[in-house]
Amino acid sequence: MEALRLILTPVKRQLVIDLPEALSHGECEVIILPVSQTDRPQLQRRKPSERLQGTRVSGDLLIPVVSDDAWDALQ
Repeated sequence: MEALRLILTPVKRQLVIDLPEALSHGECEVIILPVSQTDRPQLQRRKPSERLQGTRVSGDLLIPVVSDDAWDALQ
């Protein structure tokens, strides 16, 4: 038996569920229950390494260091 558990928020009183391939053939039973705060999984926030404390980022991390023309240098 395969099960699928989702926590969804209704939009205009509707829920849309994308089924995995294993459940896409044949009939499926759907049971809808309200979610209590204790049932909701607690997400842990990621924390940077303590070794980074006090360091600074220099430069722009979003702009490539090498220009697009330099990629053709080896050809």
